[in-house]
Amino acid sequence: METNETTNETPTEATPETPSVPEEPPQDPSNLGKLTPEEQSALLNIRQQSQQLLAKIGEHELLKARLLSRLEDLDAQGQEHINGISKRLGIEEGQQWVALQDGTIRLVNSGGDTPG
Repeated sequence: METNETTNETPTEATPETPSVPEEPPQDPSNLGKLTPEEQSALLNIRQQSQQLLAKIGEHELLKARLLSRLEDLDAQGQEHINGISKRLGIEEGQQWVALQDGTIRLVNSGGDTPG
């Protein structure tokens, strides 16, 4: 004979289905948030402008170094001319002289000839 047995099991509740969202990795506690698109754009713009200015500074520094080198060359040429003139006129080393606009050369601080 067959018997009908009833069980005292309670029916399980159906869990509502959640939309399938990719599972996010565990949050890194050092992450504080995300930049807004405007913030990200502004920072990128500032970084690009800074890099452009640094490049210009580099170009100017190179130009500056070249100009300083040319200035040193001119200084050396000028000193050669001064030494040649001093030698031609018999001016002793260490004596200072000046060339006036008309080409006249005068000793400076010679001690004897002071205009008065």
